[in-house]
Amino acid sequence: MKDEFERIFYSQFPEYQLYQRIILSLSKGAKSHSEIAKICEIGTGGGLSNYLKTLEAAGYIEQTFPLRK
Repeated sequence: MKDEFERIFYSQFPEYQLYQRIILSLSKGAKSHSEIAKICEIGTGGGLSNYLKTLEAAGYIEQTFPLRK
């Protein structure tokens, strides 16, 4: 199954290793934009928002907002 995951990512995303790191960081729990950037070593202006939008459009992740009282 691990090889299949890599083949899917490789065929869908030109920078599949970065997309993989983003998803793996999120698999350990919800993270803020800055937390994801730090974990994945993406500097400011590094396009993280675009990577996240692409993953969301592809159905791999979903953005959620915390409920506040």
